[in-house]
Amino acid sequence: MEASQKLVVEIRAEVLQAVRQHARSSMSAEVCGVLIGSSDGRVTAVEAQIPGEGATQGGAHVTFTQATWEHIYKIKDRQFPKEAIVGWYHSHPGFGVFLSEYDLFIHRNFFSNPGQIAWVYDPHSDEEGCFIWANGEIARMSTLSVKDKRSAGGGVQQAASGAQRVPAVVAAAARAAVAGDRRWSKRWVGRGLVAVGLVIAFLLGLVAGAYVERWQSDGGVSQPVFFGVPKGDRVTMKNGSNGAVVSGTRAVPAAVIPVDTNRVGTPNAAPSGGGQRTNTAARGVGGGKKR
Repeated sequence: MEASQKLVVEIRAEVLQAVRQHARSSMSAEVCGVLIGSSDGRVTAVEAQIPGEGATQGGAHVTFTQATWEHIYKIKDRQFPKEAIVGWYHSHPGFGVFLSEYDLFIHRNFFSNPGQIAWVYDPHSDEEGCFIWANGEIARMSTLSVKDKRSAGGGVQQAASGAQRVPAVVAAAARAAVAGDRRWSKRWVGRGLVAVGLVIAFLLGLVAGAYVERWQSDGGVSQPVFFGVPKGDRVTMKNGSNGAVVSGTRAVPAAVIPVDTNRVGTPNAAPSGGGQRTNTAARGVGGGKKR
């Protein structure tokens, strides 16, 4: 149910930004906190927020523990001694804007003053809403005011909430407060992608340089390479007659066999007719005797 506009709520754009950032820090469990400001029963002005550290969190509930209240009052007394707690906020990650039975219990027992409000925000859909006391009942507001201190004179802009979604019609000042953070995030994402591209280019350059160096060391003869390991070994044989060097590549590694054309015959050859093994004398190319 929507409340009649008996209570006016004014909330700073910076507070909305802080609430949304806190909610986005936990996209699977609820978070909570309190709203700080002033209220005279007719106008509730929200000037700041204090996150509820130490709260018991769950996927569909959140609890203000004793440690949470101690933290809240410690911050309030130090930073906002003249302000009051004018309400609370919590997130509904992925299941819309409403007050559950447990939320209603918290509001009735801890935020029962007529000027205290409850703010609910869904970080998945960016839907949000404000709930107030109206004729003794808790109802959702239809209109609220967003204050932007950066506008001329710190102006206040009215924002009418729809039946389901508040952010679609929330004042431009509130959206602009969040837009700066989003632009900052996109800028750093772009820089990160550029850095990754440079690293990849550098690594490719190292691989290409190593391949070229190997190619040059082989005299311009390229070998097939798989992850830096040649698939074939180079074989070098020296011709004993003219000293020429013959190079080639074989697919299967084998022993290098020196070839000497100055020697003829078969060493240690056994005669076909049997008998003792003898060595066949080898004559040089020039016809000289064997020494």
